[in-house]
Amino acid sequence: MKPIKGQHVHILFKNGTNINGIVELWSDKESHLKSISGNNDIIIFNTIENVMMVILNKEKQAEEKKELSKKFEATYNAPSDDDLRNKNLADLKNLLNQQEKEIIIEKLSSHHITDVAGVKYGVPGFFKKQGS
Repeated sequence: MKPIKGQHVHILFKNGTNINGIVELWSDKESHLKSISGNNDIIIFNTIENVMMVILNKEKQAEEKKELSKKFEATYNAPSDDDLRNKNLADLKNLLNQQEKEIIIEKLSSHHITDVAGVKYGVPGFFKKQGS
């Protein structure tokens, strides 16, 4: 599963270096990240050769959804009938829907079926073996 734009990731390189950032572009040849503080851009050349492990932070995505929900509720409860307020509500609702779709896509694409446990038949331990 590849990281998607706007997702918070923790990357471990093959040389032991590690970084945190928010994905702006991700491909096998070149990837772009924005630092969490927002004042640095990170470019990774030959992503597939240099990156050993990527940890996707799902909690950050849930936090972003909560923040969008709070903004929507605050705008919705504002006592105005202004066109700008209505436009903001529509934009926030679209962002909420987009965030929800991304979460669902991630859940569907990250689900992998593991080995199905087989049934093991045997003799219970409370029966005595013959001849002992």
